[in-house]
Amino acid sequence: YCDFQVNRKDFLSMDAKELKLFIDENLLTNSIKGFVINKYFRCSGDENIETSIRCNLECPKCERKYLLSNNLPFLGGDMSISDFEKVVEYYDSIHLIGNISDPIFATNLIDFLKLTYEKNKKTVLHTAASHKSSTRYTEAFKANVNAKWIFGIDGLPKDSHKYRINQDGEHLFDMMKLALKYGCLLYTSDAA
Repeated sequence: YCDFQVNRKDFLSMDAKELKLFIDENLLTNSIKGFVINKYFRCSGDENIETSIRCNLECPKCERKYLLSNNLPFLGGDMSISDFEKVVEYYDSIHLIGNISDPIFATNLIDFLKLTYEKNKKTVLHTAASHKSSTRYTEAFKANVNAKWIFGIDGLPKDSHKYRINQDGEHLFDMMKLALKYGCLLYTSDAA
């Protein structure tokens, strides 16, 4: 079910004022504005959620790069636990994605993963940023061992920085191997 339709091309061609108006008119509540629940791109029982606005990668085809290149605002900030609880109550499948951020940087990520585990929600994380310690990743893996992790490493780990600019592919590959120790499901993604 989707309560409004917009062509992705139209959405990306909006200037800052049009984008703000569109979000003000269409996102569910003020408390979720800016976290860009991606109803713009997919309408299904799955929800794609941006849980922060931080990422230190500069991937050329990333939506984040588009916003930066066109001086468009990054709306939102860190999603609160109470806002995330609203999403968890409504959806059975939750995807923590990285269109404008990387979920590994979300302040409340560990709490989000614990909540999805406790509520038995299908949880998928898309991550490509590699600038967190193994301690942070270990915490995340332990918080929800049923979560599916999709790691964005393009090519060999030693070469992935050619597309995922600023990525330490070897560190991220090590985090993939670490996830296996905790029984997490692992996948790799193709270039965006």
